[in-house]
Amino acid sequence: MGSWFMKYELSKYESIDVELLTEGKTIAVSRTRDIEAIISLVRDSKYINELCDGIRTHKITVDNEVYYLLEGCSEIQKGKKQAKISKEDLESFLKIIDYYNETIIE
Repeated sequence: MGSWFMKYELSKYESIDVELLTEGKTIAVSRTRDIEAIISLVRDSKYINELCDGIRTHKITVDNEVYYLLEGCSEIQKGKKQAKISKEDLESFLKIIDYYNETIIE
């Protein structure tokens, strides 16, 4: 139970699509905690690095902004800049994607 003064906010997103570029399919991430984790990862990263030569493995679109995960470089690309992400953040992201990828009914 929370108090009357606690602030609870629901996500404004019902789902977000993540394209698996190496597999040629799109999955819809729909659990609130997964949506918020992905949005936090792409929005809170500091995009200052030059682009690496990695392969884009995932495409994430949030509010008309396009982000690419370069798994081999452990970086997220936004426009012409990239942000380094931690090993833990990369593993968390991939676990989320694996969960939805395994539950897709074709």
